[in-house]
Amino acid sequence: MKIGFFNSYSIWGGGEKWHFEMAQYCQAKGDETLFFTPENGKLGQKVKSIGFSTIDTTLSKFYYLNPLAQILLWRKFRRAKLDVLIINSFVDLRACGLAAKMAGVSKVIFRCGNPTLPKRKLSYVLAFRYGLDFFIANSNQTKEYFEVYPSFLQRSQIAPCITNGINLNSFYQKKRSDSNTVVLGVASRLSHEKGIDLLLEVGHHLMKKGCSFTLKIAGTGELEQSLKGQAVDLKIDHLVEFLGHIEDVAAFNRSLDIYTFTSRFEGASNSIIESMASGVPIVAFDASGMKDLVSDGENGYLVTAFDTREFGEQVEKLILNGELTRKFGESARQTAEKLYNSEDNFAKWHNFFKE
Repeated sequence: MKIGFFNSYSIWGGGEKWHFEMAQYCQAKGDETLFFTPENGKLGQKVKSIGFSTIDTTLSKFYYLNPLAQILLWRKFRRAKLDVLIINSFVDLRACGLAAKMAGVSKVIFRCGNPTLPKRKLSYVLAFRYGLDFFIANSNQTKEYFEVYPSFLQRSQIAPCITNGINLNSFYQKKRSDSNTVVLGVASRLSHEKGIDLLLEVGHHLMKKGCSFTLKIAGTGELEQSLKGQAVDLKIDHLVEFLGHIEDVAAFNRSLDIYTFTSRFEGASNSIIESMASGVPIVAFDASGMKDLVSDGENGYLVTAFDTREFGEQVEKLILNGELTRKFGESARQTAEKLYNSEDNFAKWHNFFKE
């Protein structure tokens, strides 16, 4: 098979990481792979460094409305002679879906990671209806969310959910620290939907309760400076470490005692799966696809959506009970082993490509 990966983003996130790892799996199976991505972006640089073929693809704001741009993209797809094209974002689907189908790509697949709809514009409706063969969500909640909006998708386009997976061999259960200071943390893009502002409020509640903790925040994004300013305003900046981009996520997770995930909406979060594989219990808001990942009272706690005071209370329970933290961490690792092995999940994807 010849498989194309279309990703116009210059940043590095969960979707880019999945494209990179899925392409490696396909190549190991003997498939030919091709990336349509900005060559100066994080994904483009990474795939080029290990020898993947790329076609430099940068989208302008109204790319989908530009007839010349669409013709050029159609020509790229025609020359590529793809069997499968995988798309990861609403913007990319609108930009390339129709051109791909007109160029003869037999299977255009949209992998959806967030239970949110695009804007209800004709351009998106047309892209979903006519530029897409199959819609695959990475969480049951995301799949169910789209099923109730038939204006975007026909039932025949919605394929069974395939969850995210990780290389479990890269993550192993951390040894518990005897330190009296509990380490909280999250690896996340610093953007509004990730809710780091809410996490800082949680830290403020914990400080007022007299809890002994530090909070590590890994990641970059457009809100970095405002979040640092918020930490100062809340008088918790001495307890918070902004680590920026990190390469060794496994080592970061092993430095944590509790994974504090305050995203406003999310599908099957890779960062939660990675923390589970490291034996770190999770506290998260009961929003979007969190029920698919976190079993309340077994491998962590689910908290009423966006109630930062209740979130802090659940974190405090774990801070004060090391044995419960250890028990939840062991259960988290077992969940990751059972449901989120990347080899199993990539195999499901590959089988779907071949069907």
